[in-house]
Amino acid sequence: MLTFAVAVLLASPAAAPAATEAARPDPSTRGCLAVVVQPSPRMGRSQRPWPARHLVRLDIEARLRKADALSAAERHVLAPGGHLYQKISATSADASARPRRKRARSAHARLSVAGTQITQRGLYGVWSIVPYLEGSLVPCGPATTFRLGP
Repeated sequence: MLTFAVAVLLASPAAAPAATEAARPDPSTRGCLAVVVQPSPRMGRSQRPWPARHLVRLDIEARLRKADALSAAERHVLAPGGHLYQKISATSADASARPRRKRARSAHARLSVAGTQITQRGLYGVWSIVPYLEGSLVPCGPATTFRLGP
C-alpha cells in the first residue's frame, strides 16, 4: 500500500505541467485570431466593470483565419474562478459566402445576462472566453477576459 501511495505522489507533479500546457493555444491549428466581447446595450469605455444589472446580453465575435472553421467554432465561457459556465457555438457568419481574397472571417454568438444565473447568483468578477475548434482539446487562440460588476 505504501508503494502505491509513493507512486501516486511521484506521478502527480509530472501530470501538472500537461494540464497547464493544454490551456495554451495550439500554434499548429491557427484557426482563431481573436475573440471580441461587446455589451448590449452598448456602454462607454469608462464603464468598467460592466454592470450586469444593466446588461441584456453580451455579443461575442470570434475572428477566424480559416473560412471552413466557421461551422466548427466554439467558445467556452469561464465564470469567475475558472469554472465552465457555458459552451457557445457559432450562430451566424459573415454575409459573404466566399471571399475573393483570403481574409479573416467571423462567427457571432450571444450570451444572455439578464435573468440568468449571472444576475440571480451574483456571478461578478473576471470572466474569460476561450476559443476552440470543434473537437479540439486545445484552444485555437488566446482567451479574452472581461469584468462584470453588480
